[in-house]
Amino acid sequence: MHRIIHLNRRDFLKYTLIGSAGLLIGCTTSIKPVSSSKTGEEVYGLNVKAWLHISPEGVVTYQVPSAEMGQGVLTALTMIVAEELDADWEKMNPQFAPKNPAFGTTLGAQVTGGSSTIKNYWEPMRELGASARAMLVEAAALQWGVSPTECRTDNGFVIHSSGQKLHYGELAERASQISPPSHPGLKNPKDFKLIGHPIPRKDTPLKVTGQAQYGVDVQLDDLLIATLALSPVFGGQVKRYNEEAAMNSKGVVAVVPIPGGVAVVADSYWHALKGVEALKIEWDEGKNRHMSTESINQEMISVLNKMESAKFPKPIQTLQLEYSTQFLCHAPLEPMNCTAYVTENTCELWVPTQNFNITAIVASRISGVPQDQIKINRTYLGGGFGRRLEGDFVEFAVHASKAVKKPVKLIWSREEDLQHSFYRSGSKVRFQLGLDDQGVLQHWHCQLASPFHLERTMDENLPAVAWFPYTKLFGDPSVANGMSQGVFDPNPFPYQIEDFNLDIELLDLPIPMGSHRSVMHSYTGFYKESAMDEAAHAAGKDPYEYRRMFLKKEPNQLRVLDLAAQKANWGKAPTGRFQGISLHKSFMTSVAEVAELSVADDGKVTIHKITAVVDCGLVVNPEIVKAQIEGGIFWALTATFTEEITFRNGRVQQSNFHDYQTLRTKDAPVVDVHIVTSQEPPTGVGEPGVPPLPAAITNAIFAATGKRARNLPLSKEGFYLSKTA
Repeated sequence: MHRIIHLNRRDFLKYTLIGSAGLLIGCTTSIKPVSSSKTGEEVYGLNVKAWLHISPEGVVTYQVPSAEMGQGVLTALTMIVAEELDADWEKMNPQFAPKNPAFGTTLGAQVTGGSSTIKNYWEPMRELGASARAMLVEAAALQWGVSPTECRTDNGFVIHSSGQKLHYGELAERASQISPPSHPGLKNPKDFKLIGHPIPRKDTPLKVTGQAQYGVDVQLDDLLIATLALSPVFGGQVKRYNEEAAMNSKGVVAVVPIPGGVAVVADSYWHALKGVEALKIEWDEGKNRHMSTESINQEMISVLNKMESAKFPKPIQTLQLEYSTQFLCHAPLEPMNCTAYVTENTCELWVPTQNFNITAIVASRISGVPQDQIKINRTYLGGGFGRRLEGDFVEFAVHASKAVKKPVKLIWSREEDLQHSFYRSGSKVRFQLGLDDQGVLQHWHCQLASPFHLERTMDENLPAVAWFPYTKLFGDPSVANGMSQGVFDPNPFPYQIEDFNLDIELLDLPIPMGSHRSVMHSYTGFYKESAMDEAAHAAGKDPYEYRRMFLKKEPNQLRVLDLAAQKANWGKAPTGRFQGISLHKSFMTSVAEVAELSVADDGKVTIHKITAVVDCGLVVNPEIVKAQIEGGIFWALTATFTEEITFRNGRVQQSNFHDYQTLRTKDAPVVDVHIVTSQEPPTGVGEPGVPPLPAAITNAIFAATGKRARNLPLSKEGFYLSKTA
């Protein structure tokens, strides 16, 4: 569920924000000198909607509203603005926008998640660029004493029909005196020069040269470093610790109690880590100390056993199927971190966050500084995947800085990161499928058992809508997104089946659940596409052709499925190789994937090729789309074969990449991505590559071996990722 916050155009222009490159940008329609915080000189320029500043040199500084965590929004959003502005791409200077309501869209919050950035900002950013372009054209027309209709724009210039031209920097001062148009004229897509083309990313040179600043890179005068220890058992508390021993440890400055644990502040990360070891913390493990993976699985089975299974009329072929998926962790390469500087009256943060709102709320609560006075400097994110939507890593950093009254960079160890995350929930599902005597699937009944997810996520991370009693009224239908036909599912079950029924039972577990790349689609895609494949084989039909039978009312998804089969040469795999197909729609984007693989006698699986077709509406940058689909496939592949979070004695058992194994670059298979041509508005691409992959793999394994793998990860079923061809 998403909505755009609409503000009155002229009110929007009145915001005053801190801009990048050291400029204090006054967003006003009248010309004003603007002081440069670097030189003290007066700088004149055009500012539109608090988003743009055009300098006298023609440099366009654009405030990017979303977090850049590798998904390419810094480039893609800048392309949209530059396209409508007709700017010189080389003079586009994207900077991260500060916290301000002017930049928020998703549910009224300044949040990056749900594959929503391009979808939500597509129209507003086009209007932004078009408005600035219209003002520049009018300014040039006034200067030349001609009609604006006699002028055109190109590559940062306004050009008159006579041939004379002025660059945008020369017009910025005059243009800033002009009110923006109420309805700026947008380009016809056939005239796009940037959009739709593989423009090189703006952030790549910065990352290659080490200039891009991530959270862990932040350096300040008098900066101290902290790390922490949190209760290894969910809900546990500190019983006692040896503060004296820690304070006597080299370089330690302070020991700071934090909710559920202790932080140690020192002059280096190593000294802080040794200080934590010296604490010798004793824990009160609390009531969750007996929880285990086995007890959770048994609770899910018990719940499913209490749910009523479907009974179909005879004669009919009935399939009884059961699948399960594991708990998963985000494990971004950059561990959780935040730098905070709290004084008596101020609080400033340097943080790789996906969520400005929760960051400000948490910092305000602990520091006592009002939310609107919290200054947040967003850095690049070394992976997010939903984990950096949370506020816990901010909370602990603010506690530490407030205690020592100095700037503190708090860095989590990898072990604390993995063992204190907000996890993708494990789940179990049962199907009862009924086929008629022609093999047509007529009955689709399923029961899903899953931990509760939505309430905490909405209450803590989307406070703008927390007042609405959504979960109390409707439970948590999000746990079945992509597999339900409910009114609250924006990507409903696509297949037309006469008798459809879904029952959901929610478990109340002490394990913190959070948003994980593709959220619940990561397991609903596996469940529904595995079940469809089993129905096809039970009917004696080709799995691809069988799906087509039920997609007559879904032409877009049918087109994606057909193109995937065509591009993968469905049914024509080389001898010894086998194919599996899968289709899923998530975040308003349809993706079909075909896995081509071979399986050795010992269960080792070689992935020869993954073919993917994506329909994400109009494409801003095809290379970014392909990279995101590829990344989603790699993300799903490692979860399909190896990744799993397990519990014993109330604890997460995994601690680092040796026992939470992620895909290595050398093991990444060939991925062939094809994009459907569309003029529909853009939809998301950061996550939709994930959901179809597990079922495409397991369906291909069945084709190769005759064995159904119904539980993830596949190591439980005796299948292992061997290598890629």
